[in-house]
Amino acid sequence: MQFSQWEFAVQEAWKGFIRGRLMSLIAVFTITLILVIFGYFMLLLLNIHALTETIGSQLEISAYLSDKATDSQIQTMILQLKSQPGTRKVQFISREEAWQQFQKDFSGVNFNSIGDENPLPHTLKIQVNHLYQIPAFTSQLKANELVDDVQYGGELAERLQRLGQFINIAGSILIGLRMIFVLFLVVNTIQMTVLARSSEIEIMQLVGATNAIIQIPFIMEGFMMSTIAAALASILIKVSYSFLLYRISAELPFFPLLLRSLEANAVFVGIFFLGLLLGGLGGLISVNRSLGQKRV
Repeated sequence: MQFSQWEFAVQEAWKGFIRGRLMSLIAVFTITLILVIFGYFMLLLLNIHALTETIGSQLEISAYLSDKATDSQIQTMILQLKSQPGTRKVQFISREEAWQQFQKDFSGVNFNSIGDENPLPHTLKIQVNHLYQIPAFTSQLKANELVDDVQYGGELAERLQRLGQFINIAGSILIGLRMIFVLFLVVNTIQMTVLARSSEIEIMQLVGATNAIIQIPFIMEGFMMSTIAAALASILIKVSYSFLLYRISAELPFFPLLLRSLEANAVFVGIFFLGLLLGGLGGLISVNRSLGQKRV
């Protein structure tokens, strides 16, 4: 299209937006509201995911070593664990250190009946980077002949993993439904504009206007509505989430919120471009459907 044709398309899109301003404003308000809800839902999913990962990464796997394990075997095992992908930290606690700590923790207990015998084994404390890696590390340690027993927060780890899986599935479904609703809203708003201007469209078709000339103003009208709504939604989410982060950080400074990371900023940008995409797509679907019905 030439520049004059694009100028015509923009003017016609703006005329359509102003002509049906009440419906357009209602659509902008509704899309903004949906995008804000959508954005906060995404931030909630990211924060819950970060929280489960943080809790999971703090879970320790305790490997109690056999009395037959030599110092060289233990050192070799530690080096192997540290070099394994997913290992965050490996700490060796000798039986002497464990016994001293045990006596300190239970200082009110009389240990005279035990005498000088130390019943505790050498222990390895392992932390992994991600929650889902715990079962694999646990199985590997249990299969090692130098390990007598393995303990970890198994029930908590499994519950956190199931929670993460449920959030991913439920989140994907709800996100899809919200996108469909926004698309449906844009399609119906633009379609009402098309119907209101049906006589103009028929005249344009009679004088030989191409489908592109007719379609582009309506598609751009969808872009206008979605651009305004997406910009408003992005600003509202950014400002309100920043304020919320400030208040929570003041009360819970160690709570793992995400605004300081790229994930949260990606949500703000993603909401804006998602609005643009759905607006343009909604306008295209609407005008194609309407023009197709007119041909029939």
